[in-house]
Amino acid sequence: MITECIDASSDYCPCYLAEVEECLSCSLLNGEKTCNCTWTGTCKFNEFLWAGKQVESHRKTILCKILEKKMEENLLILTLKVPHKTAVNLKEPGSYIFIRTCLKPSFFDLPLAVMCANEIEDYIIVTVDIKGPKTKALQQNQNVVYLRYPYYNGIFGLKQLKKTFNSNCLVILGGIAQASGVMLIDKLIENKNNIVLLIDRSYPFFIKKYIADDVKIYKKNLSNREGEKFLQDILFSFNIDFIYIGGCGKLQENVLHLLKSHQYPARLTLSNNNRLCCGEGICGSCEITIKGQRLRTCKEQFNVDDDYD
Repeated sequence: MITECIDASSDYCPCYLAEVEECLSCSLLNGEKTCNCTWTGTCKFNEFLWAGKQVESHRKTILCKILEKKMEENLLILTLKVPHKTAVNLKEPGSYIFIRTCLKPSFFDLPLAVMCANEIEDYIIVTVDIKGPKTKALQQNQNVVYLRYPYYNGIFGLKQLKKTFNSNCLVILGGIAQASGVMLIDKLIENKNNIVLLIDRSYPFFIKKYIADDVKIYKKNLSNREGEKFLQDILFSFNIDFIYIGGCGKLQENVLHLLKSHQYPARLTLSNNNRLCCGEGICGSCEITIKGQRLRTCKEQFNVDDDYD
């Protein structure tokens, strides 16, 4: 299975994995004796040597002012003031950050999808599902939080998204993963696509105000036979070319099973639902195995169409 590191050739490459000879892109930085890459840009191995075999660019942790904090049912929606460059960097689909209250240590860092990024007024919006100690800590009376950023692997199949133009697209969203769909829909609109949005009605539809008016929106319970039939009708009625499934593992499994059973030929992308802890591929909490290959899902992109089983 072919994978790609989301940080390859970015400001954060080479990364900490290179220091321990586990680079995901460069064979020489993965302990091998010969170069087997086809990269034609700047050599990662030489950059690492020039930097004294150390990581040169580190992700930042900054203190951000909370511009707005509001509760909707059990959801905490935060609007955070950020530097202009941060807002620009986090405007891509799949962007996520780590956030924690300034009253707690770093192991309270919580990964959150960036729902909106406004580079004109320099703010981002994130949504927190209040469940455990990390999320409850953010409810404390405070007007600043720590923000660690930027990270980009919140969506698998980003290549498919970026090459989708003038197509019929189905975006399926459920649970807190709705947050990952807002900027993805904006990107699809920017690329002149037609969009149908299908919301799993078993969870509050908290992103409605952020969705463009010309997006067709349907709400169904996708866990029963009626919802499955409705999804099937949409696929064939709208001649869908591209599908994004942003939701829990069960929702993704159900939709993927339906697509495979009908051998439906669409380009696929998925939300990254794995446990993200460090964001650097170091801790191993996000690792999964697909077709016998171990993947660090906070760092690695793969082709959902071919590889996800």
